[in-house]
Amino acid sequence: MKKPKFTKMQIRLSLGIPAIIVFSTLSSGILTLSLCKLVHDQKLSNLHIGIAVMAVTMIFFIIGILLARGITNPLQKIMKKAENVLPEGRIPHTSDEMGNLTSIFDEMYLSLNKFITDRQILEGIPEALIVLNKHGTIIRSNQIAEKFFGESLNGHSYLDVIPDCSQNVELAKIINKALKGEKSVQSQILTFKNRKQETYDGVVSVFYTKEDAGYGIVIYIKDLGELNRIREQIKRTENLAEIGTMTSILSHEIRNPLGAIRGLVEIIDQSISPEDQRKEYLKRIIDEIDRITKLSGDILSFLRINRLQLEPGVSVNELLSRTVSTIKYEFLDKHIVIEETYNDALPPIDADPNKLIEAFTNVLVNSFHATPANGKITIATDCADSFVSVRLQNTGSYIPQEKREDIFSLSYTTKSKGTGMGLFLVKKIVSSHEGTIEVESSQSEGTVFILKFPLSAKEAYA
Repeated sequence: MKKPKFTKMQIRLSLGIPAIIVFSTLSSGILTLSLCKLVHDQKLSNLHIGIAVMAVTMIFFIIGILLARGITNPLQKIMKKAENVLPEGRIPHTSDEMGNLTSIFDEMYLSLNKFITDRQILEGIPEALIVLNKHGTIIRSNQIAEKFFGESLNGHSYLDVIPDCSQNVELAKIINKALKGEKSVQSQILTFKNRKQETYDGVVSVFYTKEDAGYGIVIYIKDLGELNRIREQIKRTENLAEIGTMTSILSHEIRNPLGAIRGLVEIIDQSISPEDQRKEYLKRIIDEIDRITKLSGDILSFLRINRLQLEPGVSVNELLSRTVSTIKYEFLDKHIVIEETYNDALPPIDADPNKLIEAFTNVLVNSFHATPANGKITIATDCADSFVSVRLQNTGSYIPQEKREDIFSLSYTTKSKGTGMGLFLVKKIVSSHEGTIEVESSQSEGTVFILKFPLSAKEAYA
């Protein structure tokens, strides 16, 4: 890089400052001596006066030169450092040294703004981007590229960044050809490895770019890993959909003959005497048929869980009251006290009524089973914080803290005839309505299930 000369600045300051000082010194010296001669009537020769003036002048001339250098040297250093920041060919020159320095700082400001803008663009690109100069040194890269290769890249040779292994031979070959100016590559699928021994599948493009110091190349890498994962997820989803269809068909095919078998078993049961030992076997058969029938129904419910048929203006109070009145007759022999408290001002919600009834039924059946004879079940509804809440509490049961999440897991059950899908379905139904379900339990108060459903937008902002 050609360095500019600073002779103009040196001459102006080195001569200008001493000249001003000398002129001021001479003027004040001559005036002082003249006044002294007049006042004290001293007989001073012209030679003495000349020697004194010359001595003082030389002293101040030297001081002036030192002062000028004290100003010019820092300015020279500032300008040299500023020019080192700017690329070759971007150094402005003016006839005025201060204007020269001002122009250099203006160029630095513009270069800094361009650097910031380029950096923002680089980081905004969603794929890995690496820029090499003609020597193969990385001069720019974004964070995704650094993530791929596992280290800071700028300033390193590409040979230091890309490990020398069989997976990287093709990538190195493409870069070498590009640096030699042979050809560029667009959208070539490659497998390569970084220094952490992590393997990536990517689409690599290499093309030329014009740099301030000559030509360079840009390496653009699109990671196919995420795309492949999405494809695998789609494939799994399609497979699950097919399995779901087959399971639905099987559930229907199983339930239909089971009903007929159960009817035949009941006929046989009625035809034999009460003392016949075979009655016990027939009862077991009926119980198992009922369990399989319920399991088939739960499987069908699970497969349809996301097929909500939302209706506006659904009354949670009405659905809950209807569900309670249907279930309680199955447990009359336990003499359970049912206390219902419904908030009359409860706003309606957008929901699938059939799915809500199914959720309420599963929770209530669990509550009735868990409540001992002569126990109590409390049912209440309320509205707060843009949510409608349903509180179902039963006495006599306790769920330890470490088990409260497990009860919503698939196939978790404590009942011999249970399928383990009841509460699992409840949580899925509530979640599909963008609601939540919580469990509280204590040995003194029993267990509480709290179901919350969001209000519709109309009701929430009413």
